[in-house]
Amino acid sequence: MSLELSVEMEIVIITILLSGIQYIGSELVECPLNHFKLKGMESCHPWLDCEDLDSITVIKRLGTGAVKDVFLADWKGFLLALSIPVNPTFLEDFMAGVNVLKLLNSNKYVVQYIGYCNRTYALLTEYHAKGNAADFLSKISPYNVMKGLEFCHQYALILNHLHNGPAGKRVFCDSNSLDKLLSQLLVTSDEQLILNDVDALPEVVNVSGVKCGKQQLHGTFVAPEQLWNRNEPFSDNLMPSYNEKTDIWKAGTVCGHFLNKASDGVWVRYRLYEFHSKCKNHEPLSRPNAEELVIEYSKVADEYMNHSDL
Repeated sequence: MSLELSVEMEIVIITILLSGIQYIGSELVECPLNHFKLKGMESCHPWLDCEDLDSITVIKRLGTGAVKDVFLADWKGFLLALSIPVNPTFLEDFMAGVNVLKLLNSNKYVVQYIGYCNRTYALLTEYHAKGNAADFLSKISPYNVMKGLEFCHQYALILNHLHNGPAGKRVFCDSNSLDKLLSQLLVTSDEQLILNDVDALPEVVNVSGVKCGKQQLHGTFVAPEQLWNRNEPFSDNLMPSYNEKTDIWKAGTVCGHFLNKASDGVWVRYRLYEFHSKCKNHEPLSRPNAEELVIEYSKVADEYMNHSDL
């Protein structure tokens, strides 16, 4: 048995055993290729296309970003999110996001793809009323530490899906600050985290690496290899590329944010201190990978559940 296969099996086994942090969100139904199923539907339905637009009613605008407008829409009594590009300059980014979303579906880590019309560039996805994680976490009351660990574990699973999933090795680029990163995640009705915005997920091919945009990045949230370190004006042409280990650098801060909201998370934060310090290693190759994040958070949750006096 290969090391890669054994690690994957360990992730599955630990997730099944630790019922406190396994996925218990919206029921994941196996549908035929190019089909979807929403809560309340009796059977799977083919992806929607341009012919279905007449049966869709726009209710209100949910938000506007650099790439797209997002609206709440109704389709035969089911609420959907309708996304439309706002600027022709970003149409290529929008289309890339549509294609990546198709590749990443259907699973419990990414918002469900419902359909697309190539005449109007209208993308339809599943609607989640609790909104994005940034807004959700800013409003809710403190929770227990197991809830915080559950969020850490779910985020690690999302990264693992991006780094080792069907769409190749993808870098979560739209994450240059904590609030920006959290705004890219949705919270389901039973408070599970899923990835929503996939417009900026460049693929790492071989050892070529990627660059997250053509602008200079700043701050301590982004990885050091994403910063311009020359004593001369920034030049995208001279800026070195990097890989998915930039996501690992940020992961410790993300998990720490989830745990800081927990009223009883002191022991867990202490327990994860050394591991999260490895995530902040200035040498990317020395950081853990996403699979190791999943395993570590599962392991710590197991320890905590088995020692109720902690």
